[in-house]
Amino acid sequence: MSKIKKIKLVIIPSPRMGRLLPTTEMAKRLIMRDEHLSVTILVLDMNLDSNLNPYIQSLYLNSNCTSSNFLPRDKSALFIGSHKPQVGQVVAQIQQTATLSGFVVDIMCSIMIDVASEFGVPTYIFYMTSATMLVLHFHM
Repeated sequence: MSKIKKIKLVIIPSPRMGRLLPTTEMAKRLIMRDEHLSVTILVLDMNLDSNLNPYIQSLYLNSNCTSSNFLPRDKSALFIGSHKPQVGQVVAQIQQTATLSGFVVDIMCSIMIDVASEFGVPTYIFYMTSATMLVLHFHM
């Protein structure tokens, strides 16, 4: 019987308290559902609340499938898009050791879809609001 290889999902949450915590909770629930799934959470450093780092670290310490990488803050740029090269470098390292299956990005980090396209993997948008708000955004 052949051993099933783990697949890796890269999750990029928005670096804000109200969005980061639900995204990491979603990642935790995903890995609890499938033993063949491994998750890496890439956290863009934009002066995060100091209480968040221990929380995020505890998520992967309490689960053998999740890891997190805190990307260094780029002081010269104000936009999430400025982290695209760093995300690409981290994902290239991940791809050397695991089968990359896709990206899950917060709606505020949708610019990272370009990085996923470079690696030829699908991107899923994590949009944590009501369906009514989603329709309103699409309408605009």
